[in-house]
Amino acid sequence: MQLTTIRAEIERMTLKTAEVDLANLAHSLIQHAEDSVDLLDTGIVGVVSRLEADGTNPETLAGLHKVIVARKKGMQRIHNIVICDENGNSLAASDDRPLYLGDREYFQHQKQSTARDVFVAHPINSKLDDEGNVAVLRRFNHPDGSFAGVVVASISTRYFCGVLSAIRQWHRRLGGARDP
Repeated sequence: MQLTTIRAEIERMTLKTAEVDLANLAHSLIQHAEDSVDLLDTGIVGVVSRLEADGTNPETLAGLHKVIVARKKGMQRIHNIVICDENGNSLAASDDRPLYLGDREYFQHQKQSTARDVFVAHPINSKLDDEGNVAVLRRFNHPDGSFAGVVVASISTRYFCGVLSAIRQWHRRLGGARDP
């Protein structure tokens, strides 16, 4: 084999390795994002179930407040968890600050839709600290089936940037020549 043929083969193999690395990175990030949504949704479902069974009386909200505060403390990816009434006013929040979410597109979507599935909103800046967030939410209903409000859990986009950074550092430690 000539030197140029060997060099071309090495470049082809290097490019193929980089393509595989990039595909694996993309798959890892997508899987992590999906797992994060599933994890948040699991907690939201429980809160929605309790609200629909017991209503939004002060005792129920006090108990749920303890739950959402503990959930946020236990999961670094959670930016905030908020229970809002049918007008978008917060009834309980994991950070204890009152919020109005009635003007958010995702709130209006849930208010107009009768779908009971999890809804993942487009990234938007938080009203708490202007940080980029992705909201994961479900609606809850009054006993007659009408819209009663939403339970929203948000994940900071900074969290996902941190995951990407950790994956890049791991790749470098394994001897990756360049960032995937």
